[in-house]
Amino acid sequence: MNFKNVPNNTKIPLFHAEISNRAANILSNSGRALIIGLATTDYEIPFFATDEATVIEKTGRGSMCHRDYLKFRANNTSTELWILPVKENSAGVAATGKLTLAGTATADGILQLYINATRVQVPVASGDTASSIATAAAALINANTMLPCTASASGGEITLTATAKGAWGNGIMIEINMNGTDAGEETPAGITPTITEFASGAGDPDLTEKIAVLGDREYDFIINPFCDTTNLNVIRDFMNDTVGRWSDDQQIYGHAWSILAGTASACQTFGNARNDQHNTIFGIQGARQLTDEILAAAVGRIALAYINDPARPVTFAEIAGVYMPTEANRWDKATRNTLLGNGISTFRFTESAFQIERIVTTYQRNSAGEADVSYRETNTMYTLQYIVRKLRSAITSKYPDYKLADDGYAGTDNAVVTPGILKAEILAQYHDMCINSPVVCENEELFAAALVVERDKSDVNRVNAYIAPDLVNQLLIFAALVEFRLNF
Repeated sequence: MNFKNVPNNTKIPLFHAEISNRAANILSNSGRALIIGLATTDYEIPFFATDEATVIEKTGRGSMCHRDYLKFRANNTSTELWILPVKENSAGVAATGKLTLAGTATADGILQLYINATRVQVPVASGDTASSIATAAAALINANTMLPCTASASGGEITLTATAKGAWGNGIMIEINMNGTDAGEETPAGITPTITEFASGAGDPDLTEKIAVLGDREYDFIINPFCDTTNLNVIRDFMNDTVGRWSDDQQIYGHAWSILAGTASACQTFGNARNDQHNTIFGIQGARQLTDEILAAAVGRIALAYINDPARPVTFAEIAGVYMPTEANRWDKATRNTLLGNGISTFRFTESAFQIERIVTTYQRNSAGEADVSYRETNTMYTLQYIVRKLRSAITSKYPDYKLADDGYAGTDNAVVTPGILKAEILAQYHDMCINSPVVCENEELFAAALVVERDKSDVNRVNAYIAPDLVNQLLIFAALVEFRLNF
């Protein structure tokens, strides 16, 4: 019996107890999430978002960080959530939109104005002019600090300006009577509204310096709302297998998530140009609210599922707190199938639900440029992460201070490990991953036959292992041939 702390030469009677957790460690898949977003304050380091008050204090009420925090929490109240606030690009341009009112009200009513799917009800009395209604609407908009824009009125024209510079503001939607007449929403008689959509926003922040402050802390879900080539490349390099978070040197792992707004053709072209197994990009057209909010909500729901079981798909999982695009902006199956083949993940819309359809990475080609599906499923990346962490946890917990001997060692020193003992440990861990929830692997016998654990030929203190896990897959497609008979 080899003690680590109780000295062998102690003379003090009677009972000595040394507590060791060497054999008790169980992998905890905490799955920490990180939201990257714009703040209206000067706070610029990652912080633990313990509650909404903390988020408001550090990033500003109604900021992108604040709004995304609320959407994430609407779908996931348990995952540890951090926020990395970033400042607007000082060289950028704020997006602007307009609502122009004309006429004079001939009846009492309510102007049902929606900005970013948030309703602003403007009371209208018979005889009110377009100018007076516009002035009242601007005041109500500015009073709502959760809106992503401010307003100014001149005559019957309301000019809306995004609260921060950047292309993100082009996604702010303006609508009148969003829920239609069935919900009792009608423009007051005599008033004619004309909408000029938000546009001209440019210059999102450059994440190069910001991403470096994350240090070595693990973030399994990195929510990046800036889906431009420059920032996606920054994230790609930050995560990569050679020197990034997936390298053997760092072993931090994690996955990045983004969302792209545009036509199906634009999304297809953009997705086809990417090739990164550590990034998932959703595509959407005609979003009725800012896409960063949709992304935060979706990843909140996904994190809830993946933390419980990284190998289980989240097909048709519903997302709370988000609004579906109009039917004209919902892609058909053929279009979604094409997007999935080009590295763009898809949503699905029913009559009443906003759902996740299928999640893929942007990886499509190997280093030779040939088609490759090995890293296509995002589940694959999270399963690999789980397997490596579980094996690492077992080895580092049980054998951090052991001596190394060749197989066949027959001594009585139980602080000696051999390649055979390590192989048995790996087999035991693999068995656990095959039979106990979450099941992430299969085919134990084939795994055991392929497993090699041996002492290095040139470094006497090193053991090399060849580990070939067989990952469980996901039931994503069920195809049935229904060949009927009129009479058997």
